[in-house]
Amino acid sequence: MPISVAGLSSSIIFGLTSVGFTGVAKPQLAMGLAIGTMAWVRSLTVITADAGTAGTGTGFLPWAVPVPLITTNLMISYPLNSHNGAMAMLEAQGLGLGLGLGFVQGAMVTVHAGVGTGTGIAKVVGSPAFPFLIAGLLGVGMTGPGSTQKANAISQALSRVLLVFTLPIPIVGSVTPAGASGVGTGKIL
Repeated sequence: MPISVAGLSSSIIFGLTSVGFTGVAKPQLAMGLAIGTMAWVRSLTVITADAGTAGTGTGFLPWAVPVPLITTNLMISYPLNSHNGAMAMLEAQGLGLGLGLGFVQGAMVTVHAGVGTGTGIAKVVGSPAFPFLIAGLLGVGMTGPGSTQKANAISQALSRVLLVFTLPIPIVGSVTPAGASGVGTGKIL
């Protein structure tokens, strides 16, 4: 099942609830972030460095971004964007958990023109999430400097996550006795 706004929103609500966040604005915040994050995820590209046998193959793997990687980067970017306050670090922890659980609902789907069977090291690349996040928050009526700070902090954290995060993805397809290497491409569904 592909990642969806409803699934991501539910995961964010769960993450925020798990760290003690309550209140009527929690579903609104979760929906705005889910809308923005989904638009950003759809704009991302998966690039792989492949090795295996010559041929043509495909890859499929859940997009399992480690929660500690997301959370650590959120906890760094929140104060850098003046998103402080008594609950800021708890919010960062809750969002890290929610985004991590939401991302694993998606899958990296790739095509490998030069390698039929083998392994690719997948890296996800794309533009910053800020314009997507701010549009999502504005779409649910969340405006003001706090929304901008939050969107910028989350965008910076996600950009840092993508810089360091890779996954090995199995390539399945035609098998030949000749070895090959190549580059694959794909999307997150």
